[in-house]
Amino acid sequence: MCNGQQKVNKAAAEEQARLDEIAKQRQLENERIAEQRKIALQNQADQYDALLKQQTLVEAEQAKQQADFLQAKKDQEATHAAELAKAQAEAAARAQQAKMQEAAQRSLSVLGSRDVGQQGPNAKVNNKKGVFQQARYDSPTKNLSVGSTKKTSGVGVNLGGK
Repeated sequence: MCNGQQKVNKAAAEEQARLDEIAKQRQLENERIAEQRKIALQNQADQYDALLKQQTLVEAEQAKQQADFLQAKKDQEATHAAELAKAQAEAAARAQQAKMQEAAQRSLSVLGSRDVGQQGPNAKVNNKKGVFQQARYDSPTKNLSVGSTKKTSGVGVNLGGK
C-alpha cells in the first residue's frame, strides 16, 4: 500500500505544483493588469489636468475678449457722444452766426434805406484860407470835412452832429 500511497502523494504533489504554477501565472497576470490600470488611471488624471488647464486658459481668454469688447463698445459710445456734442455745438454756432448775419443785414438794410440826400460827400478838403495869417500851428487836417452837409458837419467825435 505504500506504493499506491506514494503514487497518490506524487500525483497530488504534481497536481499541487501544476495548480501553484497556474496560480503564480494568474497572480503575474493580475499584477500586470493592475499596473496597466494604474498607468491608465495616471494618464487619465494627466489628461484631466491638461483639459482643466486648457479650459481655464480658454475661459480667461474669453473673459479678456469680453472685457476688450465692452471697453471698445464703451470707447465707441464715448466717441459717438463726443462727436454728437461737437455736431450740436457746431450747429448752435452756425445758428448763432446766421442770427448775427441776419441782424447785420437788417441793420445795413435800414441804413441803406435812409434818405440818400442826408449823407454828405466823403472826405472832402476845405481849402479856404482865413483873412489873417496865424502865427500858431495849424493841423493839416484842420480843414478836412468828413460826411458833412450844409446842416451837419464835424471832425472826430463831432461827425454827423447836428
